[in-house]
Amino acid sequence: MDVPAQMRAVRFTGAGDNGVVRVGHEPVPDPGPGEVLVHVAAAGLNRADIAQREGRYPPPRGASEIPGLEVSGTVAALGPEAGMPGEGRFAVGDRVCALLAGGGFAEYVAVPAGQLMAVPDGVGLVEAAALPAVACTVHSALVGRAGVQAGDRVLVHGATGGIGSFAVQFLAALGARVLGTAGGPEKVALGRRLGAEHMFDHRAAESGAFAPWVKEVTDGHGADVILDVVGAPYLAPNVSALAPEGRIVTLAVQGGAVPEDFNIMKLVVKRGWLTGATLRSRSVVDKAGIVAAAERAVWPLVAAGRIDASVGACFPLAEAAAAQTRFTAALPCLAGSSSVTEAMGRVVDGQRWGLGTIPGARFKGGWGSTPEGYVVRQLGIVPGTKGDLAVTLQVRTGTHEEGTAIADELARSVRLPRSGPVPWPWAGPRPGPGTWAPG
Repeated sequence: MDVPAQMRAVRFTGAGDNGVVRVGHEPVPDPGPGEVLVHVAAAGLNRADIAQREGRYPPPRGASEIPGLEVSGTVAALGPEAGMPGEGRFAVGDRVCALLAGGGFAEYVAVPAGQLMAVPDGVGLVEAAALPAVACTVHSALVGRAGVQAGDRVLVHGATGGIGSFAVQFLAALGARVLGTAGGPEKVALGRRLGAEHMFDHRAAESGAFAPWVKEVTDGHGADVILDVVGAPYLAPNVSALAPEGRIVTLAVQGGAVPEDFNIMKLVVKRGWLTGATLRSRSVVDKAGIVAAAERAVWPLVAAGRIDASVGACFPLAEAAAAQTRFTAALPCLAGSSSVTEAMGRVVDGQRWGLGTIPGARFKGGWGSTPEGYVVRQLGIVPGTKGDLAVTLQVRTGTHEEGTAIADELARSVRLPRSGPVPWPWAGPRPGPGTWAPG
């Protein structure tokens, strides 16, 4: 296969919003010892890519600065053999997908041979690009870390998200009894269709109310395993929901990383344990083992149609910024996400009121928290002269529950225009005492 000298690739010119995304030309990488050069057909977009763009998640030392943690494509060239895992398995022209530490948003990428996988039978190259990161994450967390077996009761938070929806399908196929949390009736119904026996609507209940629900639907047993992506706000209720000898695996901290108040003895008396799972910073040898285990266990389920490799949208490489806009607009308003980028606002009396742009977004309500300790309540979406505006109220307070109550009370005092352009800067009504509206 002829390989050109130059390729197109995505770079970030700094930390920030989509304005830092650039598509340019640069040399095609040479595959080093134990590496394979892949001609990229498609690359998956993940939260980690957004975090890297925002300056919150730099690539590991020695990894490519080009974003992109998973790709699919065809083998274009082979590097010299170096006794590394996976060498000799693939030939030029083979269809593959791969787990990366970076470099995927380009026309070519050099990949350690052990991080390549064959494209599952019956799966196209575009769909295959959405598999490596989620399959390796879910399998290594649930089987490698938590030791999930058939019959285990497993609680999956965010059961209809990218990680959660894959986890629910995998667990159901494994024979586990799946419980899930999600926000809103539509997502609850989707979770059941994916294979969850029971679903909990967290938008229709107080924060942490899933814990007694878990005990109820498991006849007092609790969850043997909990897959968590929320973090600090869910630590105490997760432990409360845990069965004796239970395991909590944390993959992300979308709601914050530092618990405000937690009694570690509640975990100790259950003989439970709390662990985390990451992939990007693992060694090449570690990743080769994770990739091989996931391919053995998960690929037959994908090929049999028991796990759906779904793709939400496709964009050409030249529209990398538009792809990230689409991705972030679909994220919930939680710490670490970019669904709401505060455009203006300041702190007065410990409270903050601001506007953020979400082009083309649709608002369905919700709340979250920020690393700075704010509870966030989305109040509405109004059309604006610079795109749709997400109106958010952020309240600093002692506990998540107190902050949610304050946000609810203040939200009732706000009246938002429902039609017509919104002036810029904001010139709408000011919220209640102690807050500040830009303009």
